[in-house]
Amino acid sequence: MKISISRDSVTLRVSGNDTRMWAMQPDNAWPCSTLSGRGFTAEFDSNGLCDFDLSESGVQETDNVDGHELSAICCDLLKNRLSKSHPVYPVAVGQFLTNERKT
Repeated sequence: MKISISRDSVTLRVSGNDTRMWAMQPDNAWPCSTLSGRGFTAEFDSNGLCDFDLSESGVQETDNVDGHELSAICCDLLKNRLSKSHPVYPVAVGQFLTNERKT
């Protein structure tokens, strides 16, 4: 996984191995994962997700991706790496955290 943070945006590059490991976490698995084993690149700006590429296999298959799962994995991968003061934090992380997860 690679994270590129600029002043106004964040780009998250996640490998197929990263998504597989995330979907199979003990006590926090995503059993019907549409992303497991598939790499992706997601770019966020202050308005939310502005670019998404699921092309590790060379085939664009965005219709087969669960949006809730994509939001959850991006939130989990960015929450401890992105400052809460960054303009992207509210749309990429903050809105997906439950009250017990925010503390």
